[in-house]
Amino acid sequence: MKPSSRPLSENLPIRGEPAVRPTPHLNGEVPQAQSYVSNKTGLTQKEASMRLRLYGLNRISVVKETSLWMILLSQFWSPLVGVLAVAAGVSYWYGEREESWAILAVILLNAIIGFIMEWSARRTMEALRNLGSHRAAVYRDEQLLEIDAKDLVPGDLISLEAGVLVPADARLVQQTNLSINESILTGESASVSKVAKEASDDPSVDDRRNIVSQGTIVNRGNGLALITATGDDTQLGRLVSITSQSQSADSPFDKKLARLSHRLIWLTLAIAAAILVLGLYEGNDFYLVVKTAIALAVAAIPEGLPVVATLTLAIGMVRLARRRVVVKTLSAAETLGQTQVLMIDKTGTLTENRLEVSGVSSPWSDPSGRVLPSYTSVEQLTDLDKNQSIGWLLNVSVLCNNAEVTGKGETDTVGDPLEIALLRFAVALGKHPKSVRGSWPRWREIPFSSESSMMATLHKSVGARLPELTCVKGAPGTVLARCGQALTTDGRSGALNSEDWLAEAKALAEKGLKVLAFAFREGAVEEDNFARDLTLLGLISFWDPPRDGIRRAIDDCQAAGIRVVMATGDHPATARNIGLRTGLIDEDDETEVITGADLAGPQTTVVAGPQVQGTVNEAPKGNIYARVTPEQKLILLSRFQQAGFVVGMAGDGVNDAPAIRRADIGIAMGEGGTDAAKEAADLILQDNSFAAIVEAIRMGRGIFDNVRLFVVYLLSCNLSELLIIGASFMVDFAAPLLPLQILFLNMVTDVFPALALGFTETNENVMHRPPRTRKEGFLDRKAWSEIGVYALVICVVVLSGAYFTQDMLGYSSRQSNNLIFYSLLSAQLWHVFSMPDKEAAFFSNVITRNKYVWLAILLCVLLTGVAYALSNVREVLGLALITDWLTIVVPVLLGLIPVLIIRLLKKAGLLGHTEKEIPFNV
Repeated sequence: MKPSSRPLSENLPIRGEPAVRPTPHLNGEVPQAQSYVSNKTGLTQKEASMRLRLYGLNRISVVKETSLWMILLSQFWSPLVGVLAVAAGVSYWYGEREESWAILAVILLNAIIGFIMEWSARRTMEALRNLGSHRAAVYRDEQLLEIDAKDLVPGDLISLEAGVLVPADARLVQQTNLSINESILTGESASVSKVAKEASDDPSVDDRRNIVSQGTIVNRGNGLALITATGDDTQLGRLVSITSQSQSADSPFDKKLARLSHRLIWLTLAIAAAILVLGLYEGNDFYLVVKTAIALAVAAIPEGLPVVATLTLAIGMVRLARRRVVVKTLSAAETLGQTQVLMIDKTGTLTENRLEVSGVSSPWSDPSGRVLPSYTSVEQLTDLDKNQSIGWLLNVSVLCNNAEVTGKGETDTVGDPLEIALLRFAVALGKHPKSVRGSWPRWREIPFSSESSMMATLHKSVGARLPELTCVKGAPGTVLARCGQALTTDGRSGALNSEDWLAEAKALAEKGLKVLAFAFREGAVEEDNFARDLTLLGLISFWDPPRDGIRRAIDDCQAAGIRVVMATGDHPATARNIGLRTGLIDEDDETEVITGADLAGPQTTVVAGPQVQGTVNEAPKGNIYARVTPEQKLILLSRFQQAGFVVGMAGDGVNDAPAIRRADIGIAMGEGGTDAAKEAADLILQDNSFAAIVEAIRMGRGIFDNVRLFVVYLLSCNLSELLIIGASFMVDFAAPLLPLQILFLNMVTDVFPALALGFTETNENVMHRPPRTRKEGFLDRKAWSEIGVYALVICVVVLSGAYFTQDMLGYSSRQSNNLIFYSLLSAQLWHVFSMPDKEAAFFSNVITRNKYVWLAILLCVLLTGVAYALSNVREVLGLALITDWLTIVVPVLLGLIPVLIIRLLKKAGLLGHTEKEIPFNV
């Protein structure tokens, strides 16, 4: 099979050339369709080129990424940056060039750091994308060619084989034993058997038995299909379109930071305006008044806040990356810590997305001689040598099976997922496929079909074994109709009552399990009619098992106050069974599984049905939703958000992608997850460990605590600067801080201790308190009052020391200014030790144990020394040469006094929060 020598994409219209794109028809209404199939001629290359020009490439459109230039420019779209830019412009206007350039340098530094972090996140995602192109087998000009899938067009006749990715939506015109894995679209892990027939009018995705959809995988069989839709017109394309239209909102963390920034701006403008009006009213020099207002504006804005917030979140990204969790956006981990409702898909998220044998119903005789089914779970299957029906059941499950063992390991298999599960089951119980098949070579086969609902194989023995063996598996009703007796566990045959076995199969199915019946016959039979007069061996039930550790992870989420909700496209009984196994619901929980039919249509946010009634501001009830479409997942998610909850969404398929993008925090599975889900997600679990979500939540809550810690620290430092400048102006003190001195304090001595607070260890009780609500911010009234007290204590101590030295020691105005600068620098460095709560020990607490705090203080002292040693920098900062040891000793001692006062106030219960009083109510 040779690829086409010339890619059809060369024939695409050039830019500016119009191209008509008609809408393909679902039923594949293409000319001479039957002749294409009977003769396998397909389209001509000429016709294919024309259609490619009309319909375009078979490629799904993706949302255009933001350019690097726009990412860089977006770093300047901040109200805080705007205020600083105005301050820089005013300084430049009045000839303070050094101050102006210094302020602009701070703005640029913040922008560069933010740009680097976003660019790094994008590079990470580019490395995760699947960039490989897919090939497709298609008939063109009476030849079977292999071409790039993007060159396929509606009307193409494609060939499908086991293991192939379906390249476009198509209608089957011929098939042999074809089954497709459609979990990427429907969420159901079981394969779907296909037929070649006309499509019904307006069928749903789940019921289109003669349609194969782009992105699904052929598990078994082969077939020919006529392409009916390509690119954006496919079912996959429509789901991706829904995902792209489902815009992701700003994260709660970003909203909180923006809200805090706006409050600081109004505070800055109010104080600056008050000083300006008061100064002009009292007849002060206009230049001095404006300069003071600029100093106040610079002091009020914590220039280090964006930098520290960005780097603290980056620290969280690195820590999560060590646990194989890729964080695409800086605020994602913190938002996950705030999550109140976690919506999760079943297939591939809660479960392994693979079928596995869950148990066996074997025949046994009661005292009256009646043969009844006896269910045994896989874990309880023991003493197989004494159970002859199980031994034969394993043999038949291997022989009546088209899955193959590959490689050296007995568990390396390919084929239909259900048949692979049977091979693995047999291997686990000591039956090796190669040995069993070698003893009974296959002679004939009746392949499984949706019409017969069974598969049968005929085997001739090797050596002295029985002459012939018939093996059958299929739907319980079909197989039982061909059985007259059953083989019991002790090897005897007994009369069969089909009603008992049909009831057993129904009971298993109602638990969400897939059930097959197995039977055999020993002895010679007619080769044309060998699947008759069978002996029942039992029933085998299958399920998609939960992931390892999933129950404990869900228990941890619930203990942390997080509501876990399953939303799946699978059957309600299957969803309930998984809910019971994973701990989402209890055995005595009589809550009904809510189906997608109970949810409103895609154009409304109102939810109907007995389990989800209420106003749009009420949270939906129930924790398990089944038969849910992607649109209905969006409705459900929106209802939780409208009720005020922070919602996370975890999934792996294309059908999950719209909800993942719309959620406050989107989570995708890395192994086996689709590109669409990964693109839409904020977090990607590379090893698919659901327990990693719990760890990320714990770390997210710790990140928020640390963010709050450094916000309190930074704002109290900035407010102390404001109070010092304002008080100096009001009392006509001749030594206020200069704008460049304030910038130095804000960008050097504030930033590094605040950044060190981002490394503070997470409180061990963080997962035993409820999550914060959407309306809760970084600070509440009590936290603001603490900031005010901190700043007031620092201001009073520093100004008292400056007034004393100026009055008693005769310091000049410049010396007093320098003393205020050094004292405030010392007080702000020591102030980091005021942060522990009132129950913490003075000398041993989370702050004193944080080595980065000590390194930050040492770095700040060194940077201050370097700034002093460089004469040009010293002059710009307005610092005089130190000639008196008191200029060093006094600031150090003055800086310690606020710490002692604040800690004593906390010990006395007059200040600070306890662990139970979590300050998150803004």
